[in-house]
Amino acid sequence: MFLFLLTIIFTGCQKGKLDQKYTICHTDPKTGLQETLEIDISSAQYHYDHGDVEGECPHINSLSYDWVGTPINAEQFTIERSGKLLSIRAVDILYGATQTPVTLTLKIDGYNSKPGTFYFGTPESWGGNSTTYAMFQVPAWFYPPSREGVFEIKEVKKKKDGEVINGSFSITLGGQGFQDWPLTDGKFSLLIPK
Repeated sequence: MFLFLLTIIFTGCQKGKLDQKYTICHTDPKTGLQETLEIDISSAQYHYDHGDVEGECPHINSLSYDWVGTPINAEQFTIERSGKLLSIRAVDILYGATQTPVTLTLKIDGYNSKPGTFYFGTPESWGGNSTTYAMFQVPAWFYPPSREGVFEIKEVKKKKDGEVINGSFSITLGGQGFQDWPLTDGKFSLLIPK
């Protein structure tokens, strides 16, 4: 009887160990992109042998779009959240005869840590009625705020230091008396701090 109970306890402990999940940072060998995965103990050694490490991957913010035929990939970010207002400021440096900073500021009103769609419009300060809007700045050039557009959060991933939002956007700047300046093919992956 004692031996039977001991066998049950030992088997239960072993099963619990095998069912245990581990969080690792997996690096794709082809692309070099990193992804946080939960794996079983049975596959842990395989991942470690291929250079994956234990724990979550550090998040690196990314935001890109096309501006009148010029691809923009932001290099610097300021991201703040106040209640349901999410403010994103993304800066890229265009290299030419002179280094030119291009700044895109997005104000998203109604953000609630869930996937959703937000529509840009002319901000109230410009006589519109939208509190979700975009501003585009290039030194010595002037652009009006967003006339229309969409910012779609497709995925929200919870992390220890905040949450990561992934999605896409497109914006048309301009309005009455202005030429349209479209920002297209927008994509983002951003860490929203707690």
